[in-house]
Amino acid sequence: MEIGASTLYDATVPPAKIVEAQVARGFRVIEVVFEHPHFLTSGDVAALRKLKRDYDLSYSVHCPYMSMQTGHRDAAIRRASDEVLKKSIKAAAALEATHYVLHGGRMPYYYALLGFPRDAILRDWVREIKPLVRLAADGGVRMVFENCLRSDFFGKSATHLSAARACGAGVCLDIAHAELTAQRAVYARRKPDYVHVTDTLVKRGRDDHAGVGDGSIDFAWWIKRLRSLGFDGKIILECLDESDFAASREKLLRLWNK
Repeated sequence: MEIGASTLYDATVPPAKIVEAQVARGFRVIEVVFEHPHFLTSGDVAALRKLKRDYDLSYSVHCPYMSMQTGHRDAAIRRASDEVLKKSIKAAAALEATHYVLHGGRMPYYYALLGFPRDAILRDWVREIKPLVRLAADGGVRMVFENCLRSDFFGKSATHLSAARACGAGVCLDIAHAELTAQRAVYARRKPDYVHVTDTLVKRGRDDHAGVGDGSIDFAWWIKRLRSLGFDGKIILECLDESDFAASREKLLRLWNK
């Protein structure tokens, strides 16, 4: 098991500066977010590759979650979105990332609300995304689909897991999302390929991205469950406050080693 840290919390400085800050906190496993203004340029990739060599880092990459329009019914919009996804996947390959995390996107969710058949939405989405899963694999990167909140296509576990199977992708378990959507039981039955961790006050229904212990999630239960499933992969902290990373890592380590 490896505990890593996301670059999610700061979009005001270059990605390499955020990685340097996480390295200073003792992290050697980093999830790099590919999202405006961090649409990783060739210069960004070169700087991140240098840090990887200098500090023996292990990277993963998170998809451009705000700008992706997968499943859009307008072909021009869909093509533009897919081009951004391709760029992010190629950046992941250049960084020798182990994993690439993908959301389902909001458009398929809204089309279902508007009456489009769910089976057709899923079929079309898989047709669009499956080549991107292969593109990642060709670059040595394992794509994993993340369970999300209700307003995302992957807000329902059945859709999320069906899409992963159909595309040959792995599964990223976001523990907070599983709790907020009341799907703990479903996600506790299968070993994930990759895990996201932050805390939140579940009854309030908001994804706070707080530090471990600052919300109501029972991480002792989740860690015990992950160990019983034989999970031994990456656990990525997605805190929004940079001061929460180190303390959250120590809390998770204590729970894991009990």
